[in-house]
Amino acid sequence: MGVPSLDLGQMIAEMWKVAICRGRDSGRWLIRGFVAGYGAQGDDFAFRTAIAVGTHLISFSPYGNEDWGSPENIEESVRVGKDVVVNAWKRNREWFTGGDLECLFG
Repeated sequence: MGVPSLDLGQMIAEMWKVAICRGRDSGRWLIRGFVAGYGAQGDDFAFRTAIAVGTHLISFSPYGNEDWGSPENIEESVRVGKDVVVNAWKRNREWFTGGDLECLFG
């Protein structure tokens, strides 16, 4: 779409699904490497990107993704997406500390 936070958020969400639904740390490693290559962008960008990640997980996880795993895996992906959106919307940076998306905040 050409909106950097949206593009990055969608990419991160797809990589994170590998970790959430398949239990593979490679998704987390890819996220950290991809974000590091993208470079520091500041908190506003990080929160917008996190919202894009969460909405992607909520919107795209439940539909046509049976290959991603069990209904429980897909439900977990949606739950994680909701938590990300809520905490990014509230600009709760502390919630991201120690988590998979902490790398967004440099």
